Amino acid sequence: MVLRMLALATLGLCGCAAVAPAHADRFESAAITVADAGLQPAGVARVRRFGTVVFRNALPGMPVRVTVMRPLASSLPCSTMLGFTPEGDASVARGVLPQAFAALCFHEAGSFPFVVEITGRQLRGTVEVADEVR
Repeated sequence: MVLRMLALATLGLCGCAAVAPAHADRFESAAITVADAGLQPAGVARVRRFGTVVFRNALPGMPVRVTVMRPLASSLPCSTMLGFTPEGDASVARGVLPQAFAALCFHEAGSFPFVVEITGRQLRGTVEVADEVR
């Protein structure tokens, strides 16, 4: 429930769904939580084009770094880039503090690998972006 509210707040505040209300149902979000047990859900986030993925750090006292293999860019209906900066062909969120999050909107269809780096280990996953928009 908390993740759903967090994702919806991110969409409302950051602009990925900031289009005419008649089109607001076209966009969706997904949340990846970094926890002691690993990534939840298990490393795959699925959204449609112009959807936002929220990466939440649920580790106590430990910041994380999130690297998504996708150049950082925005488009008119999709401009969410909360906490991410460009680094070559990747989008990187450095130092995501405990109980904080970073969010990224995806406007191109495809499969985008990501790595969450925690002191001493790496967790890998993929963002799958479907081409169709409702």
